[in-house]
Amino acid sequence: MGTPPRFARWIPIVALALLTGPGAALHAGSSFVLTADDIDIDPGSTFSFRVFLDNPDPVDAFQFGLQHVATHLTLVGIAQGSVVAATNGGAGADYFYSEIDPDGDPGGVV
Repeated sequence: MGTPPRFARWIPIVALALLTGPGAALHAGSSFVLTADDIDIDPGSTFSFRVFLDNPDPVDAFQFGLQHVATHLTLVGIAQGSVVAATNGGAGADYFYSEIDPDGDPGGVV
């Protein structure tokens, strides 16, 4: 199968939502950084922002969830970012699933 990719660069995950509190499980000795674009938006606007995951260790897969306050924000889409889409010779992730919960619960597996 070969060596899993080392995501030493930022992995952008494009999401149309507001990041309010990521949760993550860490393996012993592992360290990663999760950040998002810092943007200002006008009420009623449609916008995009990227979420970045920087991990120094090889990665076979990851799961990621976003939560938002449904009364303040309507999530309209989730998409693979350019780095994830470029994996597997440009075919993207072997498995990419996203689900939008109208109540704001997290959804999204890569």
